[in-house]
Amino acid sequence: MTEKTIPLLPCRTELIQSVVDFYTALGFETTHL
Repeated sequence: MTEKTIPLLPCRTELIQSVVDFYTALGFETTHL
């Protein structure tokens, strides 16, 4: 069985890019933004 983690993004648009950059640095891929 493969585990999957889906990070939740904040609703405020000015905060999204910093969170996306953080999770990308951890190895996550962006599938929809």
